[in-house]
Amino acid sequence: MEWISAGFKRNGALILPALYLFSALCYAVSSFANPAVIGLMTLIGETGMDILICTLSFRLFYIASSKRRKLFGIIATAFFSESFADGAYNLIQNVFNISNPTIFMASFFEIPFLIFLCLQAWIWWELFAEANAGNKSKGMPILAYAPFIVSSLLVIAIFVYFADWKIDRLSGEGLYQLADILAEAAGFALVSICLGTSGNKAFSSIAIGFLIIVCSNYMIRLPVVALATTQNSPFEFTWIVGQLLIFSGLLTIKKAYPDNPPENWCYGVNCLQSQIVVGSFSLELLAIALFSIFVKYATPAAAPGGTMLKYLPAVMIILSIITVIISSYFSRRLLKPLKELEAAIEEYSSQGKSQLELSSHDDYGILEYIELKAFIKKALFSMNEKLTIERETSSLAANLAHDIASPLAVMEIILHTYSKEFSSSVSSTLKDSIRRIRNITHNLLEKYRNPVNVAVFDCLHESHVKSESSQAPSSIYLPHFTEWAISQKQLEWIANPCDISLSIGLSKNSGWVLTVPDAFKRVISNLLNNAYEALKTERQIRVSIKNLNDSFLELVISDSGCGLSPEQMPRVLEGESLKHPGRGLGLSGAKSYIKALGGRLDLASQVGKGTQVKLIFPKARTPVWFPEGILLNSGAPVIFLGGDEGMCATWRNSLKLIGMDVFSFMHADKLLEWCREKPEILKNAVYLFDFHLHDPLWTGLSLLEKLKVGSRGYLVTNGAEDVATQQRCLQQGIWLIPKRLTHEIPIKVTDSLHLKAL
Repeated sequence: MEWISAGFKRNGALILPALYLFSALCYAVSSFANPAVIGLMTLIGETGMDILICTLSFRLFYIASSKRRKLFGIIATAFFSESFADGAYNLIQNVFNISNPTIFMASFFEIPFLIFLCLQAWIWWELFAEANAGNKSKGMPILAYAPFIVSSLLVIAIFVYFADWKIDRLSGEGLYQLADILAEAAGFALVSICLGTSGNKAFSSIAIGFLIIVCSNYMIRLPVVALATTQNSPFEFTWIVGQLLIFSGLLTIKKAYPDNPPENWCYGVNCLQSQIVVGSFSLELLAIALFSIFVKYATPAAAPGGTMLKYLPAVMIILSIITVIISSYFSRRLLKPLKELEAAIEEYSSQGKSQLELSSHDDYGILEYIELKAFIKKALFSMNEKLTIERETSSLAANLAHDIASPLAVMEIILHTYSKEFSSSVSSTLKDSIRRIRNITHNLLEKYRNPVNVAVFDCLHESHVKSESSQAPSSIYLPHFTEWAISQKQLEWIANPCDISLSIGLSKNSGWVLTVPDAFKRVISNLLNNAYEALKTERQIRVSIKNLNDSFLELVISDSGCGLSPEQMPRVLEGESLKHPGRGLGLSGAKSYIKALGGRLDLASQVGKGTQVKLIFPKARTPVWFPEGILLNSGAPVIFLGGDEGMCATWRNSLKLIGMDVFSFMHADKLLEWCREKPEILKNAVYLFDFHLHDPLWTGLSLLEKLKVGSRGYLVTNGAEDVATQQRCLQQGIWLIPKRLTHEIPIKVTDSLHLKAL
């Protein structure tokens, strides 16, 4: 009862009613006590406490949040009604000593008291529903409430069948008593559950106070139904004790939270404290049941067994209070080491400590706590080691990325300087390779600068997938990407080539996939490397792309290599490498990444004959920046700008075949000079620009942006998958065409209805 003593220390307002109760009790047991004076003292005590509780509840009602305002309003209304009941009862029964009042007189205190009991049951039902809503799992079935329900039913049954009824149960007074016991029993069950889940000491004081009032009223009611009412029942004083506890709890809430009372009064009903209370309550109920059976059937016939049984509800309520208090104490004691452990882990994670600091004096020598602490210490130590390794790896990767940046810049300068010495395809491949290396180094630097606090990385390929997740996905044309990967591998394997082929069974509108480009390139590159490394005598790799159905694409990579045994296939899919110690990145990384896209990877292999890897991709819609065709007007010219003479000649000849005026340029400065000289031609012209130009100061996209041509501009590039490029084209209304698809884009002439595919 430490919260009660603490309430007296903090709240001086409790001292006066406590002294009054003590003085009244001393006077009542004295030899010179006058019954009428005692009745007047209980009248003042009970009614005064009702008014104090009502007033304080209204004060709390005005400062509480909307969630708690309703409850304080009900409490205030309940004790306002109770003040009338206590005043009328004490005047009639204790002051004027009217032992058996008429039904009319009894109504003055029975009806307000019944209203009080119903409002109290409503309060506890609201709090019970709140605790039940806080249930975070299904570990507390409805049967857990059975002990409380059975106890309430026992209270009703014992009062109805074992009390000495001298009045008719169906008379007016009898119906009042039955209604009161039903409301009290419901409140008893609900308040016991709420007390078992209480997370607030002041709230516990209120709950115990109500239980004492219920117990006192039950004992006062027994002589009423037996027509043996005496003036000044001693249980009037225990009634005031209950009121004092309720007032103490409310006053503590008011003092501790002067601006806004706390909203959370109860834990979830599945908490440890509640489950211990349920178990203890069940044992208490079983003991009471066994004792009742013994009293009823094992005592001599002349023994007052029935007389003893009628007092069981009062004993049950008192034992319930004791049981809940003891259970709550032990649950808090058992939870204390767990709370200390939780706080230590929180401090460990928030402050970055290298070691978990735990005290050993609060585990009470419980073996399970000791073992749990040892396990957590060991687990956190292991996680810390792995995190240290990950940080060192990130630091190494960042240094590597930084060191690569300078030679990469030199390579770009050389490529711009000597680009005329290379063919268009070789130049494009080199530019894409440099861009990919730059993206990889950028990702490494970003991962180092913004590390993810993940202590355990399951495997390396998952780290790759996570690092790519920060990039925005974009629409890519699957055949274009696959063809690019194959061309890179052919250059990479030029010293020891193999027979590699690609077959495509798709239209321009059915080969789109939504993915992160660099991550996807890595997946395809790793799978091609696996196929190449498996080759022996027959050096063939076959790649095919086709529609699987309306929703999915299928990419198949087949090799004529050594193959895998049935035992090896599950292992490589889980990340085991058959070529070196440690983990592999090819199949396991591809499986994880394709699954993240919403697809799947299928593996088939036969030892000595080769391996087939099927990648199933969900189709993406044709991107909005990709045109259905190039729309031309026969009366307007076409302006072409490209860095490849062969491509420039192809476009010029094809457009002239359909009667279009074509102005082609190889250099950006000459185009800009021409545009300044002939501004009248530019208004209706259509612009076909290559992205990569010989001029290092310009790209085809930057020129289209400068000219502000909008939807009359078409940009052809090998880097159509770049998110920034896509966004810039969308902002300007420029159409974007992957270079791989230029021969499939129809040219539509508006006035001649002429349609010709390049």
